[in-house]
Amino acid sequence: MQFTTRCSRHRGFTALELIIVLVIGFSILALSASKIGELFTSSKATQAVDAILNLSRAMHEFKASPEFDPNSQDITNDLKNAELIPKSIKVVNNTLEGIWKGNITITYTNNITSITYPNVPKSPCIKIVRGLLPSGFVDSIQGTGNPLTANTPPNITAACTPAQNATSVDLVITI
Repeated sequence: MQFTTRCSRHRGFTALELIIVLVIGFSILALSASKIGELFTSSKATQAVDAILNLSRAMHEFKASPEFDPNSQDITNDLKNAELIPKSIKVVNNTLEGIWKGNITITYTNNITSITYPNVPKSPCIKIVRGLLPSGFVDSIQGTGNPLTANTPPNITAACTPAQNATSVDLVITI
């Protein structure tokens, strides 16, 4: 008996098959990268909402405390001294820093507290406004000089639209 062996040709990918696989792979990567960018934007907006709400709660708590001086010229420093600045807000050189690297300011005038949250890009601004409105802590929101008169998509978009030649909005939240 004689055994014969057959040589089968082992073949790898052709150049065309490899190119097709690479194009599909890079397309999937590109799509997922854009979604990851949106995820980071959404995450920053959520962090900003949490920071603003925590700061609002801290301010309400501070106004009820004996250390509160309604005539103080530096409410931010007073909050800091009372150790009421939320951990979600970064303190840099005695100023509060927002996620988009602007100085958060708190003012108290005529029994009205306002928090200015600066340098908010349009897309996160809309998410922030939508996150703050149902909280019950916010009396009014204003962005780029446009007060938010009603909780409707066109009004939110108008309040979050940067001024001409600007790329961001400074939100003024009255609590």
